[in-house]
Amino acid sequence: MRSAGAWDQARAQALHLLRTHALRRLSVALNAHNLDVLVVKGAALAMTHYVPPWARAMSDIDLVVRPGSRDRVLEALTTHGLVIVASADRPLTTEYFGETCLTLPCGAASVMFEVHTTLDKLVARPVDYAGIFDRATPAPALAGLLLPANDDHLLLLALHAAGHDFRHAPASADLDLLLAGGVDEAALVRRAREWRLETALFLSLTLLRESGSVHVPTRLLHAIEPSGLRRIVVNRYSLRIASRDPLQMGWRWVLRQSALRDDLAVWTRGVAGYGGARAVEEALLWARSMFPSHLRDARRASRLL
Repeated sequence: MRSAGAWDQARAQALHLLRTHALRRLSVALNAHNLDVLVVKGAALAMTHYVPPWARAMSDIDLVVRPGSRDRVLEALTTHGLVIVASADRPLTTEYFGETCLTLPCGAASVMFEVHTTLDKLVARPVDYAGIFDRATPAPALAGLLLPANDDHLLLLALHAAGHDFRHAPASADLDLLLAGGVDEAALVRRAREWRLETALFLSLTLLRESGSVHVPTRLLHAIEPSGLRRIVVNRYSLRIASRDPLQMGWRWVLRQSALRDDLAVWTRGVAGYGGARAVEEALLWARSMFPSHLRDARRASRLL
């Protein structure tokens, strides 16, 4: 009789095989249309840093598209069997989240993909995704799939972790493996400043060091450490997340994220735009609930007469 550990290992291996099959299907679809995407986070790190690769658990596969190529990528993927999972209650604000969810049916199972134009939510930072693609390398034996350079991947992981209030469970191990593999500190500092990610990177690395990592360079922390009022705000944010309360979205999340944004003016304008669009959506949902479907059908028929 197998132990619980053996069953967990077998399950992890089976899920890895399923994801590998899905990535091969993805590669065929992209290659047929002369397109490529960036594989990030868990699926990418499983190929490059985790031994064995199934040691990195994940619930989906994250992809980033080249600027301006999202619609062509989605068309290619849906042509080859992937199905878009649409949100019926967000016709106006889906774009603010920078992602499209798809599933690939694989017999009785399925694999979830998230196709991103940005890893930010609501308001995108000025991340140079075109430059990230230029520095990426091909995934082994998977045409059309690219893997980000260590320095770029570290910044993308810090961005993602910040957006989840640093509650994304595998983030610490992911960051530690990337740092252990070696990074260009000067490039990290330069890009963090250009992409308005200094605060997010500083907190990611500070929390990683506090968890016991020996791979966080002290020079790097000093180079991106906030000062003055921003340091006070960041310290208060650190105390808030240290409580490990359950992650909550909504306006409380927006307030917490404001402490992490180095582009506060752009963030504020973007959040205001999102708030207006969301208010219109809520009004539309309310109106829909007030009119049963048969009344809406009757009104539609009357307009055709």
